[in-house]
Amino acid sequence: MSRPPHEPFDERDLYADNPDPFSAFSKGPERPEPRGSTRPIGSYEVPEPVIPVAPHQSGGGVALAITLTVFALLLGVAIFLLAT
Repeated sequence: MSRPPHEPFDERDLYADNPDPFSAFSKGPERPEPRGSTRPIGSYEVPEPVIPVAPHQSGGGVALAITLTVFALLLGVAIFLLAT
């Protein structure tokens, strides 16, 4: 790859150092050691989340429905006032 810039580029120069372009895929992936405990999912070891996940909140759907209803009513009132 030490050609002067005026010489034409040849794609084969990319593979001069490594004649087999797929040799990198034959190696296994480098995986860091998981922190904390792990749980198996299929054939993979997935680390447990470090930050605890919040428990399911009961009534979350009701609060969302009320919030969206109030927003829709306010938007309707604003459109009505702008139209008149």
